[in-house]
Amino acid sequence: MENIEVIGSNLPIDNEPSTTTTTTTTGVSLSPPLSPKTSSPSSSVIDNPKDEFSQQIDWKIIPTSNNPTPRFENTVVYHDKHLYTFGGSDGTTEALNFNPFLRLSLSDNSWQTLACPFKTRILHTAVTYGNAMYIYGGGIYEDERTGFFSSQKVFRTLGDMLKYDFEAKDWSEVAEGTNETRDGHCAIVIDNQMYIIGGSKTVTQNSKAISSVFFNTMLVFNFETLTWKTLSAPSFGRLCSATHYKDLSGNDCIYVFGGYGHGNKTNGDFWKYNVFEDKWNLVQKDGAPSPRYGQSANVHQDKLYMYGGYSSKGFHRDFYSFDFIKAEWTAIPTEGPPKRRRHSCLILTDEASGQARIVLYGGAYISCTYNDLWEYKFPSLVHIPSDKIVDDFSYLLEHAQEYFSDVTFLLVDDESKEPKEYKELHAHKNILAVRSEYFKSLFTSGLKESYEKVIKINERYDDFKVLLQFLYSGRADVHLGNCIGLIYLSDLYYVPRLKKICESKVTEGIDINNVIDIFKQADFYKLNQLRKVCLGYISRNYKELITKGSLNGLEASYLLEIMQYLDPTLSP
Repeated sequence: MENIEVIGSNLPIDNEPSTTTTTTTTGVSLSPPLSPKTSSPSSSVIDNPKDEFSQQIDWKIIPTSNNPTPRFENTVVYHDKHLYTFGGSDGTTEALNFNPFLRLSLSDNSWQTLACPFKTRILHTAVTYGNAMYIYGGGIYEDERTGFFSSQKVFRTLGDMLKYDFEAKDWSEVAEGTNETRDGHCAIVIDNQMYIIGGSKTVTQNSKAISSVFFNTMLVFNFETLTWKTLSAPSFGRLCSATHYKDLSGNDCIYVFGGYGHGNKTNGDFWKYNVFEDKWNLVQKDGAPSPRYGQSANVHQDKLYMYGGYSSKGFHRDFYSFDFIKAEWTAIPTEGPPKRRRHSCLILTDEASGQARIVLYGGAYISCTYNDLWEYKFPSLVHIPSDKIVDDFSYLLEHAQEYFSDVTFLLVDDESKEPKEYKELHAHKNILAVRSEYFKSLFTSGLKESYEKVIKINERYDDFKVLLQFLYSGRADVHLGNCIGLIYLSDLYYVPRLKKICESKVTEGIDINNVIDIFKQADFYKLNQLRKVCLGYISRNYKELITKGSLNGLEASYLLEIMQYLDPTLSP
C-alpha cells in the first residue's frame, strides 16, 4: 500500500533548505548558534522546558585523530570496541574524495579508512546482527545524460541490502527478496528480524524528481531465513525516529516519533507498535517535543532519549526523555552539541564499569556539515556531587575585593554621558596571566602595568566584564548584542575560544538587513568560517540584496568575490 502525492517538477531530495553549496567545518572550529530566542549559553535551549532536572546536562566533545570528511545522512554502528560509519554526504552530489566506509577505534579515538566496493549512499539504515552489519535502502546520485555532451545528477532510491562481515572484513550483497525501494526510513532489530519503518521513494521523469511516495507499510526481514514480509503501519513519512523497548509485561515494542510526509508537513505523532499483537497505538502528547524529523532517538534503561532534528521552525538543539513506565515526556536542560539534524547517535556501555553514554557523530546545520564526536555520560547509580569549581570562580570574580584582588581596571561606564565616567572592575593577576598570554606579558613585562594596582583601559565595562567572566569560568553571557565587541576584545587579548564562540553566535543572527555588515566584520577580524557562511547567505539571497541596494558601495574586491562565489567559472 502506498500514499502518493505529486509535489512538483523540481523536487529536491527532501524539500528542505538546500545544502548543495556546503561549507564544511573540520572538528568543531565553528559551532552553530543557539536559537535566536536564546540570549546566553546558560539560557534554556529547549523548546518546552520543565523544572524536573535540577542541574543542566552537559555533553562533552571527544577529541579524535585522522578526522574524515564532515558528513551527514551516514549511519553508525558499534562492534567490538569500534564504531563503523557508512555512507553519508558532504553536502554535494559529487562526493569527490569522500570515503564512504570508516572505523573509529574507541581505545585511542583514531579514524581509519576501510575498503568498500560500493558507492556512498544517503538516507539508508545500518544495523548489526551476529558478526555482520546490514545496510538497507537509501539512495544515490547518478549521472543521467541530458544531451550529447551534457548530463546531470539524478537521485535514485535503492532497495538492495549490503552485508559487511566484521571478522572476514568482506562485503557482499544479500539476495533482495523484495523489490521495494525506500529511503529515509528507520530500521530496528528484534530477535532475528529487522523491521523497516517509514520512508519514501523518489519518482523521477525526464531527469526530474516529480513526486515522493510515502509508505503505510512496514517491511520485516528474517536474518535466518532471508525472507521478507509486509505488515500494515501508519504513514510516517521520511526521517522519523524509531526505538525498541521491552515493556514490563515482556512485550517487545517499537516507538516511532516524527517524520515528514505529504505537503512536506512535519509530523509530531508518537506511535507504539506491539510486536506480539501486531498493533499500533498513538501515545499521549503532553509535554512531547515539537514536530520534527531528522532527530536521533535511543533507549537506555526505561527511558527514550531524543536529540535535535529539524522542522518548519528551524533546527533544534533540545534534549528530551520519555519515561516508558510513567508514560511522560521531560525536556532536559542541556548545553548540548550545536544544532543539527541527520546526525548519528547510539548508546555504548563500558563492559568493566557498566557506565553508559550516548555518542553522537556528524550531522548538518544549514550550510555546515560536521565530523565532530560528542558524548553524554549517564549518571552513576551512586550519586557523586558535581564539582562547583566553575561557580566558585565566577563568584571569585564577582567578589574579588573580598578574595585578595591585586589589580583594578578602570573601564568606560556604558551608561554614562560625556564626559565619560569610569567604573572599577577588580580581578586577580595570577588568574588572568595563566588564562591569557596578553595579560601574562602585561604583568611580567617590567612596564608600569606590571606593578600598578589600578589600570585604566578605554574599553566598555560590560564587554570587558564578560571577557573576564570567560577567563575565570569558561562561561560567558554572549549574545547578538555584544558579539562584535567581544570579538574585538578576544582578538586583542588573545582569547581564541571566546572568539570562536562569538563567531558562532553572530552566525545565528545573519539576516537580509545585516549580512553585508557582518561579512565586512568577518573579513576585518579574519573570521574565515563566518565569511563563508555570509557568502552562502548572500548567494541565496542576492536578488533581494540587490533590490534593497545592500550591495551598493561595496568595495570592488568584495563584489568580485561574491560574483565568483555565485559563478565559480569566474575564478582565475
